[in-house]
Amino acid sequence: MNYLKLLFYSFSLVFLILLSSFQRLHAQTCPTILTAGGMVEVCKGGSVDLAAEINTNPAGIKFVWTGSVSGLLFMATGGAGLFLTYTPTITEVVTVTASKAGCTTLVDKVKVIVHDGATFPSVECLTILMNQMVLHNKQCR
Repeated sequence: MNYLKLLFYSFSLVFLILLSSFQRLHAQTCPTILTAGGMVEVCKGGSVDLAAEINTNPAGIKFVWTGSVSGLLFMATGGAGLFLTYTPTITEVVTVTASKAGCTTLVDKVKVIVHDGATFPSVECLTILMNQMVLHNKQCR
C-alpha cells in the first residue's frame, strides 16, 4: 500500500514539474516599457522618422500612431509597427499606443515641431572635429 502511495506522489510531482515548465515556456510576455522619444524638429515639407522602443519582442503587439492634428497616421502589428515615417504639415503631438491581448496598454508621445523658414539646431548636423563637437544650424528652405 505504501508503495502505491509513493508511486502516486512521485508521478504527481513529476506531472506538476512538467506542467510548470510548460507554462513558463509558453507564458505570454507583456511589454512594460514603451518609449517614443521626446521631440523631433523638421522643416515644413520634410519627413520625420519616428521609432518606438519596447522591452520585449514586438510579435503580437498592435501599434497605433496618432497625430493630435492629423488623426490616425499608421497602424500595424509586430515589428512593422515600431517605425513611422510621415510628413507633418503642422506642429503636433504624435501618440503611439502598444496593445496586446491580456497585457496593459502602453502609451507614449513625441512632439513633432514643424519649422517654416526658420533656422534651428539639429542633432543630425553635428560635426566632430579634433575631439570637439560643433553644432551646425539647419536652415529650412
